[in-house]
Amino acid sequence: MRINYQSASHIPVLDSLRGLAVLLVILFHCFPHPVTTLGWVGVDLFFVLSGFLITGILIDSKGKKGYYRNFIARRTLRIFPLYFFALLICLVLLPLFFHSLLSPDYAYYLQHQGWFWLYGQNWLFSITGFPKDHTLVHFWSLAVEEQFYVFWPLVVAVCSRRKLIWVCLFLIVFCLFFRFYLGERLGLIDPFRYMATAARMDALLIGALIAIFIRIRRELLERFTLPVALISVAAIAAGILYSFSLHFIRLSSIYLFIDIAAGCLLILLLSNYSDFFALRWLKHRSFKWLGKYSYGLYVYHYIIFNLIRYNLEDQVNAISGNKWLTMLAIGGISVALSIIISVVSFKYLEMPFLKLKKYF
Repeated sequence: MRINYQSASHIPVLDSLRGLAVLLVILFHCFPHPVTTLGWVGVDLFFVLSGFLITGILIDSKGKKGYYRNFIARRTLRIFPLYFFALLICLVLLPLFFHSLLSPDYAYYLQHQGWFWLYGQNWLFSITGFPKDHTLVHFWSLAVEEQFYVFWPLVVAVCSRRKLIWVCLFLIVFCLFFRFYLGERLGLIDPFRYMATAARMDALLIGALIAIFIRIRRELLERFTLPVALISVAAIAAGILYSFSLHFIRLSSIYLFIDIAAGCLLILLLSNYSDFFALRWLKHRSFKWLGKYSYGLYVYHYIIFNLIRYNLEDQVNAISGNKWLTMLAIGGISVALSIIISVVSFKYLEMPFLKLKKYF
């Protein structure tokens, strides 16, 4: 295997991986069915890819003037406009002007909205458990990334690349300790194993490790990726068989193996193996297109789905007379609206801010 990677260049196949990730999440959320149950691993793909790209950017810009300021500014321009626009719609405008569209359980978000404005909702869910209304529950992953990237640039700044490897390994071990022991001792409840930053940043750290090794010991990745991938897939299969479940809470014991497998997929897509039939389909332009709008699709899709389901499910079910047809109809409408809104949002909300990144 030979890895083809230039750190300063745009790599279209990574857009495809982002597109695959958001597709998996959308299928999981909008088309609930045993076939789509494992779609939650799309979030792990996002985390690993994010850790790889962001750590690479930090390593390559280390020592340059305005290192931390520029990173935070560029990150803010990419993430904040859409995130806070969505909160403005969901936590201010909808309750004020369209309250009848919201379920009674939506009050949970209004009562705890401070956590969302401060990017702390993943810890909120780890304290209170899942809210009954799921409209904004997927925002947990946005909080994990934002919290991680507040301190991670500082860690990269003070560590050599080799020391950074040891820091990543130490933090991964800490994640396991937190996930299986410390979190519960601190009084957190599920879904903390899935949502707490201290329990899930190992996915970001796997991506970070790949970013480091691809710069200093690429030959190790070329040599060991395939066997590690096979071991990880075997461990995932064993974990699923042992748990007899595909539910994300019950599979917390194999999160790390899922993240490692996602990292291996990332490496394979950066190598000459990406031309093999088993991976070539990921290069299709439809995945790249989804990747371009993946942030908006991720933010909007579950909001739209839950609003439509609450307001139209009974009417659609009365017409179709079949719960699966109802699910397909509501999911299809939700996805179509999500795509339209995401494209419009990207052009008129996100792009004006993204153009400002050139100043940092």
